[in-house]
Amino acid sequence: MDIGIYRRGRLLFYTKFAKYLTIISSFILTHTIEQKPVMVSIQTFLNNLEPSSDTKVKLIVQENNIYIQKAKPTIRVYVTDYSFITNYLIPFYIG
Repeated sequence: MDIGIYRRGRLLFYTKFAKYLTIISSFILTHTIEQKPVMVSIQTFLNNLEPSSDTKVKLIVQENNIYIQKAKPTIRVYVTDYSFITNYLIPFYIG
């Protein structure tokens, strides 16, 4: 059951209920692989917002798109830590 999706361009906030009343939240920012240096900088910036914890922000590269044959490879900044999303990312976009 989805309870919230916020999409603006290549940015996605997503929250849904999973089994056993678990809430799954994620933040995804997607660009083509040519933007990898920018995405690495974004990852570094976001990870430095909370330096005392483990790495919360991951980079995911998708070489092939199963839906669009000629699509360029993409890279995603991906966050699933609920407290990081609610304490840092949502206030940044609302604020």
